[in-house]
Amino acid sequence: MSFEIKKIESSFVILALQHNPTILLSGFLKDSGIIDSDEEINFDNSFVTPAGGEIYLIDKTFINITPNKLVIKSPVDNSPFEKGAKYCKHQTFVSYKAIGINFKFELKNNSIDKLINFDDDIFEPEHVKVRFSHKKGKCYITLKNFKDRDSVFADFNFDYKTQELVKLGNIDFDIVEESKKNLNLAEKKLHEIFA
Repeated sequence: MSFEIKKIESSFVILALQHNPTILLSGFLKDSGIIDSDEEINFDNSFVTPAGGEIYLIDKTFINITPNKLVIKSPVDNSPFEKGAKYCKHQTFVSYKAIGINFKFELKNNSIDKLINFDDDIFEPEHVKVRFSHKKGKCYITLKNFKDRDSVFADFNFDYKTQELVKLGNIDFDIVEESKKNLNLAEKKLHEIFA
């Protein structure tokens, strides 16, 4: 079976206890190097409150923050990981319990229904989830959108959980380099599974 595999989104996630949503103002974003100027922010859709915030950048990067979770996602290569690394460098005192390096792929093939037998009139699969172990945690692949049958979406999630709370300043791996390795691993694994 020959598949067209296209990465359509990357995201970086930090589960923590004390994110401060109000820091996502343009001053912090510029001082930390996440953005270079205010012109990069789409202010029409962005907001920040003590309970949470959403920042939309003109390069289609989306930043969502609550006291417990930071999500940076984008269709732009490495953007979430570069911005996430800068956030961590400037928020070293924040304690985290898990980091996620995630990718979303679109798989296209005219015979996508061969992945799962669709001859059942009663049950239609919604998604299939596979879990792998890797050096620093778990990796999950979730296949979705079987009803379309022209394409399936594969979410590849690399989870880095800690046994106890760890300060962002003590992350023991390079976020950007790890994301590049994980992207290569994800693409390789998808080609192995669907070759």
